[in-house]
Amino acid sequence: MTLQYITNLQGIKQAVIIPFDEWQALHNELVKLRTYLQFYDNLAISLQEALQMDKSTQKQQTLSDFLDEND
Repeated sequence: MTLQYITNLQGIKQAVIIPFDEWQALHNELVKLRTYLQFYDNLAISLQEALQMDKSTQKQQTLSDFLDEND
């Protein structure tokens, strides 16, 4: 990857310039990773909810009841 740096008068790097194609590939990969992360976060939340429901003494709604309720 070819990088160019923009520096201030003191030589401190302020910005990076990368070729557009490389930036686009990095951006697409970031979008995929964020999507996977959101999926796994939601899965972890669902698992926690299922474990809490399993420990609960309250009567749980069945999937059939839920689907019938939403017809």
